Amino acid sequence: MDQNPYESPKEVSLPPVNDQSPGGSEQMSSSLCLTCKNMREVRTARSLFLLCQLSATNDDYRRYPPQPVEQCDGYLPKDEATDNLRHALELGLTEKKK
Repeated sequence: MDQNPYESPKEVSLPPVNDQSPGGSEQMSSSLCLTCKNMREVRTARSLFLLCQLSATNDDYRRYPPQPVEQCDGYLPKDEATDNLRHALELGLTEKKK
């Protein structure tokens, strides 16, 4: 049966983001990637992917490594001060020094 184009679509129920099923965020919360300077979050409407920026220049690193990552030779801890400054610059709360 075809859906009437003037009828509202039915609501779809998605599992909560913090579910503790295999592959859920509980499993990802222990990953080194979450605290690595080389990681960039890629968000979509329904998912979060962790992109390893080392993969752009080194084939030894997977672009989207399977999670959780417990050991990595390229791991560098994030510098929270640098991250906070970058975020403030993105929001226009401060100006970049010349």
